[in-house]
Order: sequence, then structure tokens, then C-alpha cells
Amino acid sequence: GDFGMHSPLDMEDIYSSAEALKQLVELGYIEDPGEDKNLAAERAKDEADYCLAKCYSARKDFDASIKIFERLYTVNKGDIRFNIELLKLYLHFQKYSEAKDVLENLRKIPDAGFLHLEYYEGIIAYNEGEVDKALQCFLNVEKEGHKSQGIHNQIGMIYIQLNWFEEAISEFEKELAMHKDSFQAYYGLGVSYLYLELLEDAADNLLTSIGLIYNFPP
Repeated sequence: GDFGMHSPLDMEDIYSSAEALKQLVELGYIEDPGEDKNLAAERAKDEADYCLAKCYSARKDFDASIKIFERLYTVNKGDIRFNIELLKLYLHFQKYSEAKDVLENLRKIPDAGFLHLEYYEGIIAYNEGEVDKALQCFLNVEKEGHKSQGIHNQIGMIYIQLNWFEEAISEFEKELAMHKDSFQAYYGLGVSYLYLELLEDAADNLLTSIGLIYNFPP
């Protein structure tokens, strides 16, 4: 099938296969459960469900994906992967209260510091109308050298709200230097130039944004 996935019936054989469990341990996907075969089977099932949910997300079937990640998160709140995937899905569905709960849980996990959690805090703050807080979060993340796609777009859109159009243009240009096909950056440039009454530049960038959306749907 798609993505080389097994059928649900085949999955049951995978869960009960001692050889499959051994391979998962050797590859580092799960810890060695020792003699506890029931625990081993549960962990193998969770890993298979994680891969299945990632496939659903890749196919943009976010409704199916979030159901699995909510179950995985409930089962193991200490797994960073389950946390971050569920957090992204809550943001996608604009469930900001639930997203904040997952974010707070992530802060309690010692190994989660590398994730630049302020980036997600900024997204939540922006969508809840806390523009100043969001801007500070994004600037902090930028200062730390975070190269995630979209960080400069986030800052640029806030600058537009503040009527800082030259600063916004600078941020969108930084984004394009990192990700040349960012339709959001071209859109932001178009809007900024429109406010500055540079109509030809505005039209060029807005048309480029529309072209990217048409050829590479988000």
C-alpha cells in the first residue's frame, strides 16, 4: 500500500513477532523491555502507531493523525515525539488551550530544551491576540539562531500589524534567503510594498505568492 504500510491484519503479526521486537530494540526505536513480553508488545504497537500517524500527517489526513497522537500522548507523556507532534496538530486545529497544556508538559521533560519551545509559545500568543508577547518570543528564538521555516515570516507579519513596513520587508527577505519558495514571505512582501504604495513591487510579489500556492499547494 501507500508508504509501504502493512494492512491492519498484518500489523497484528508484527506486534507478536519476537524478531521484529528484537530489531526495533537494536535500531534504538524502543528500549529493551527484558523479559516483559507484554510491555514489549505494547511498545512495538506504539511505535507502529507513531509511524502510521506520521503517514497520515504526510497525507494531510490530520483528523486520523490527531486521534492516534492523542492516545500515544495519554499513554506516554514523557515521549518528546508524541508531545511535539500533538502540539503541532493542536496548533493546526487552532486548539490553543490544549496546545498550551502540551507545551507546559514539554517544559517538564529535561531533554526537550533543544526544541526552542518559545517558538510555539509565540504562535499561541499571536493567535490569542498577545502580539507584544508573541514578538518577544519570536525575537528570542531568532537570537538563539533558530533556523525553523517561518520564524522570519512570523516576525514580519507582526511588524506589518505595527506598521513597521521596512522592518517587515527585511524579515521576509531573510526568510526567502533561507527558503526561496516561501509563498508566505512573498505575500508578506506584497502587503508591505502595498502599504508603502510601491504598487509594482507589491503586484510582483503577490503574483509570485499566488503562483507558488497554485503550483505547490500547502
